[in-house]
Amino acid sequence: MNLVEDLRMLVAVAEAGGVREGAKRVFKTQPAVSQALKRLENELNIEIYDRNYYRFCLTIQGRAILKRAERLLSEEHRFKSFAVHVNSGTELNFHLAFQSTVDKKLYIDIFKEAQILFPDTTFHIHQEEVTRASSLLIDGKVDLVINQWSPLMANSRELETIKLDQFELVNVCHRRLVENEDQPISSSRAVNWHQIVLTGDANHSDELFDVLEGNRRWYCNTQTMKNNLIVQGMGWGKLHKEFVTPLLKSGELKEVNIEGIKNRVVGEYHLIRRKKNHPGPIAEWFWKQFSDR
Repeated sequence: MNLVEDLRMLVAVAEAGGVREGAKRVFKTQPAVSQALKRLENELNIEIYDRNYYRFCLTIQGRAILKRAERLLSEEHRFKSFAVHVNSGTELNFHLAFQSTVDKKLYIDIFKEAQILFPDTTFHIHQEEVTRASSLLIDGKVDLVINQWSPLMANSRELETIKLDQFELVNVCHRRLVENEDQPISSSRAVNWHQIVLTGDANHSDELFDVLEGNRRWYCNTQTMKNNLIVQGMGWGKLHKEFVTPLLKSGELKEVNIEGIKNRVVGEYHLIRRKKNHPGPIAEWFWKQFSDR
């Protein structure tokens, strides 16, 4: 007895509403399908359809068996699809990291396409701060990253990139901090305020974040926390233009010009991968999608 094959015939008969039409769907003779249903009943010790009716009619037990059969056949199809996927060399797991401030419009449509094209791959998405995503790439923990980019970054010679977008950071603080201050503000005055600094981990680098030497600081490891601290008047720091524009218009935040600190900084987001890495089909597909767009 081939249980799966017999269940396939049961599903075909139930969908067609009769043995004759069901047999046509599975390219079997009517007697062969009738025998399959009989085998199922004998094997499972269940009466699958009611013979008191002229038309094919499942019993209560038969309807329950049908639901389980449909589930099993669906899983069989997924299993065969997965086997083809494994045999093709396509990545079973794919890791992509991106900086939290990257606009989702850059990647969400590509993510949706990937879900359709590679349903048997498990995708791991890592949302990181500052340059932490690039560090994961250098360490070989992710396949691709979308991160702020500078050719002066460590290990930049080992990487290749595609420019995706541009961003601008604005030095701001709550209006209360500067309402009685003349700008530009001297560094000797500014060191008495707290600078809110975003860091990717516990290893702080003053050079990386353009901090004011000798000043008071709060370090935080998420952009959301940095935004909140500055909006609540806890200190000053650079925030993304898209975030601060409405708050500058309302007067809640003020752009602050501090001696020795750049008022505005323009940067770029790039798609990044390792040069010496041998990317799989999905990594190559992602690279092409971003390159084409």
